[in-house]
Amino acid sequence: QEPEVSVSELVKSCCETGGKWASVNGRCNSTEPPTGDRRSVCWTAQQQCCFSSLKESQCLAGVKAAQAGSLCEEDASSKCGIDSFKECCSCCSLGLQLHKQG
Repeated sequence: QEPEVSVSELVKSCCETGGKWASVNGRCNSTEPPTGDRRSVCWTAQQQCCFSSLKESQCLAGVKAAQAGSLCEEDASSKCGIDSFKECCSCCSLGLQLHKQG
């Protein structure tokens, strides 16, 4: 029998798994949540942390693109109309332009 894990430890562990999934796969597969309360909590944490990790990496890529002088093109694969790449790229570009103008 497995030792009982606290909910906060479960969420932390599942969140880390979701973040790693995003890093390795570059996307978050939408699978059906497992049954059972604790499994459902774990699945939700994995999904949210995966999406959060993807958003952060897209934003960093957008900032790098702006710093390199690239155009801030919308990512066609972005879901739900949220494009962190374009948003962060555009904001960084604006900041760089304002900085140049003093």
